[in-house]
Amino acid sequence: MAANFSMGSFLSKFRSEYTVIVKTGDHQGAGTDANIYVLLVNADGKRSQEIHLDVKWQNDFQAGSTNEFPVRDLADFGDIAELELWRTKRSADKWYVEWIKVKGRNKEYVFPMHRWIKPEIKMKFQEHDSVLPQFDRFPQQRKQELEEKRKTYTFAPAGDGLPSQVKEFPDTESFSNDYEWGIVTGAIKDKLDGTIIGLTSGRWDSLDDLGNVYKGSYPVPKVSTGTVIVSNMFTSNKWK
Repeated sequence: MAANFSMGSFLSKFRSEYTVIVKTGDHQGAGTDANIYVLLVNADGKRSQEIHLDVKWQNDFQAGSTNEFPVRDLADFGDIAELELWRTKRSADKWYVEWIKVKGRNKEYVFPMHRWIKPEIKMKFQEHDSVLPQFDRFPQQRKQELEEKRKTYTFAPAGDGLPSQVKEFPDTESFSNDYEWGIVTGAIKDKLDGTIIGLTSGRWDSLDDLGNVYKGSYPVPKVSTGTVIVSNMFTSNKWK
């Protein structure tokens, strides 16, 4: 007797039940070339196999990048409740993860990270990763992270009689590249706008001339109580 053949069951072997999406931060030195692994845990405590996050011919986990990894062989695994994450050691590189999402066919599970992931240490996260200490499923990990923060953020006065401040600002707390670029470009734009206004607004002889300042990216400010008239308070370049 010929065996029954189902194209659907055949294709399901090659279809991914879940997709793991990883957002690497854009801090300086945030990317890594290490091997990255995750393990998924469902609502019933069932654990998946170790999943190596890798796409051939793709340079994964670069600073600022978002990478997707299809996961197969997890049929009927159900809702994802926890995620375990670890990486191998690769010279002296670091890795900053903003978040990981696990996308199912009908639902998406979000795991905020916002952490530098150290090599050879398995980190555990519950969905949304925002709970009070008494509801944390991984209290020992929380305690260890707090101890590390206490050592990192030591305080000392900058001088006699001055208030205490962080003794040494850690490199891991530097602004992201995008944020720094936003500050620089914003400052340049404001400088150019201010120069143009200074050249085009002319001399101020009365408060009415103040309106010449508001142009381009500096619109006239709105007052919730209506238009405020102050020109009658100004006479001969002096306040009454």
